[in-house]
Amino acid sequence: STLRQVERLTGLIQNLVMITRAQEQEDREEFADTDVSAVVQETADTFRPVAIQEGKTLTCETPDDL
Repeated sequence: STLRQVERLTGLIQNLVMITRAQEQEDREEFADTDVSAVVQETADTFRPVAIQEGKTLTCETPDDL
């Protein structure tokens, strides 16, 4: 269902945040800026076809400076 897909998307985003935090703690020298807005948008783009198949619309709005 769409709700299940949204929950999965939320879980993926949370995993990305956890991975980023873990990498920050492991090696600060290799820290690189990450365009979180772009990552979130790409993830939404991945799930958009699923929403469309179910007759739903998936939108994603993030600030540019996230």
